[in-house]
Amino acid sequence: GVFGPREAKSAVKQSDESVLAVSFNAADGPPSSEEKEVQNLVRQALEAVVVRSQNPMTQIDVSLQCCFNDGGLLAASVNAALAALADAGVALRMQAAAVCVAVQDDGRVLLDPSRVECESAQSVLTFVLRAQDGAV
Repeated sequence: GVFGPREAKSAVKQSDESVLAVSFNAADGPPSSEEKEVQNLVRQALEAVVVRSQNPMTQIDVSLQCCFNDGGLLAASVNAALAALADAGVALRMQAAAVCVAVQDDGRVLLDPSRVECESAQSVLTFVLRAQDGAV
């Protein structure tokens, strides 16, 4: 869910723009190191899209809950956060979408791979595409 913009705590308050705080909660206990990395990457992706100058000295909290991870966790988290921000009426510079791609050992490229396909892949990439100009 999205909470805010609300007054930021003095420790994180920025005078010229709002602060984005992303929390990622796993259904099965404390977040793993992978989930903590997802939390940081989602925050970075959102900071590039949210118009943070519209609400200076405020904080926007984005809370993500992972019920089941069957692969593409980062892409699913970015897409969920972007949809929640748009639904909450938070001003966005542009629309964006994320996609996960797995490159298999035999050269096949899989879109939206499962967790098993990600674990056996030679490489797994997540792209966040901006709708305005198609930039990655």
